[in-house]
Amino acid sequence: MIEKTTGSTRLMCEEYENHRAETRLRYFFSNKAQLRCCGADENRLYLVEVVRGTHSDPGGYWGWWNLEKLHWEMVFGSRVQVEVCFPYGANAEEERGRGWLLPVDVKVLEKIEK
Repeated sequence: MIEKTTGSTRLMCEEYENHRAETRLRYFFSNKAQLRCCGADENRLYLVEVVRGTHSDPGGYWGWWNLEKLHWEMVFGSRVQVEVCFPYGANAEEERGRGWLLPVDVKVLEKIEK
């Protein structure tokens, strides 16, 4: 079995309240322009650090560790949201050696001021 070694990636995201009135994070991107394209509220943006998580909760944060670029991308609030980014599923891409779908932890570093 291959050891899945990963690192950390700094991204920007938006804080929001979900349908259960829980505070969550979404729209994980490397720049504000991409966040604006999603309609993110510029008053609720944060700089975060994404690292490999220790949970197995399908409703926790999950992301794709890109083995070519060696960074986290496609970070979402559930496993299934990452899975749908791949037409044949993440497992097919893992078998091709392109990356890994893994649970992630998201640490808020600072609020991004306008």
